[in-house]
Amino acid sequence: MLDVGRRRCAVASMGLLLTLLYLHLPLLAASAPTGTVLRPLRPLSLGDIVSVRGGSYQHEPNSHAPMTLADIDSRTTIPYQQVSHQKFPSITKLFCAYLEELKRFSPAIYWGTLSSAFIFVLWQLPPSTGVPTALNNHFVCSSQNLRRRRFHTVITSSVSHASLQHLALNLYAFHSFGRSVKTALSVYGISLGSFICAAAVFSSGVFLLIDRVRGSRGSCFGLSGVTLACLAFDSLRYPTKELKLFVSFVPIVLQSYVVFVGLLAFSVAGALGLA
Repeated sequence: MLDVGRRRCAVASMGLLLTLLYLHLPLLAASAPTGTVLRPLRPLSLGDIVSVRGGSYQHEPNSHAPMTLADIDSRTTIPYQQVSHQKFPSITKLFCAYLEELKRFSPAIYWGTLSSAFIFVLWQLPPSTGVPTALNNHFVCSSQNLRRRRFHTVITSSVSHASLQHLALNLYAFHSFGRSVKTALSVYGISLGSFICAAAVFSSGVFLLIDRVRGSRGSCFGLSGVTLACLAFDSLRYPTKELKLFVSFVPIVLQSYVVFVGLLAFSVAGALGLA
């Protein structure tokens, strides 16, 4: 019954509206000049709406007329095309930009990083290719390679990594402490490349000495000796500097010299076969 009542009210309202329009048509025709032909109203355009609201979409800054709603809309509305076509840099572009900045800042860190990553990829090749054998002969420091006059291995072994975790940790420390060392050495006119080579030779020599004392036939490779030397230099120059570390996913804040002593003890224990 309620729906029927609503329909009857709607029909009655529509009939009343048509009746009023019918009664006012003669008045409209009489008020029009003689010979005027009444035409249907055309739909409103955007110009009509603007003229009704006042102003224009181009407001003159030197005009004395007050700003209208149309002028405010033209200044506050952001075009959809400007927002939709905005692009953000991809991860590849960000990585390439970082490498370019790193190459400008320190070619030694740049080439050391690329060399370590390239040698790591070569280590993943199957033994049937013969590549791992060549890497073992030219990118691993051992007394056996030195007896075969492969003296370059005391330096090339520093960019050799067999596991991804070993590579990631060494590169992170290399980038973190290498930048600080590079900035400090540039004051004295010493290049970071010479410091890296000296650190690689020294760390390899210490390992070979310990290996000879023990009478074993071990081998070593990786940037651990270089990163440890960078950490030692940084801790001696900035002894109160604090480092944030994650040990078993637990954040720990220690001073740089404490971290250096701990890593040095761990490295010596590893060379002695105790860790």
